[in-house]
Amino acid sequence: TTAKAGVSLININDFKVVMLAPNKYQYYNLNNYSAVIKITYKNNSFLFMGDAEELSENEITGDVSADVLKVGHHGSSSSTGQTFLNKVNPKFAVISVGADNDYGHPAQMTLDKLTAIGATIFRTDKDGTVIFTSDGTNITVNKVSSTAAGSGNGSNGTANSSSKVIISNVDKVA
Repeated sequence: TTAKAGVSLININDFKVVMLAPNKYQYYNLNNYSAVIKITYKNNSFLFMGDAEELSENEITGDVSADVLKVGHHGSSSSTGQTFLNKVNPKFAVISVGADNDYGHPAQMTLDKLTAIGATIFRTDKDGTVIFTSDGTNITVNKVSSTAAGSGNGSNGTANSSSKVIISNVDKVA
């Protein structure tokens, strides 16, 4: 399936996965080709921004409100615009970023915006693997320290290979 806005990947009962971007077929900056995906399970939603930048954020016409925001482009200053962030209004924000990366990610201005909106911020360089579990109403968060967290080689803005963001669903069985 080609990554483009409006593509429904999964729609089974209370579980939906839909692409919200990209919205165009041609961009100058490759980051704006990122697939932006929203996962909804009952009353909880998760928004994954990939490397989408502010241009792509502003083109999204679908509902971007989410409990959890996987922050775009490793928390760089070119993503997470204030107008977009106000629409998402996340309770939790996760920044997937390598420790001591050459790009200086995440940007302080991005951290400041997330703090001002009241989001609890998790960073894979400091927190290791971050696991969100949803029963459809409540979200719990667990962090699993990894030996790689905080010991990145500084070569790029990506998370260390052992630092992850995991979404899991746990339904109670009678």
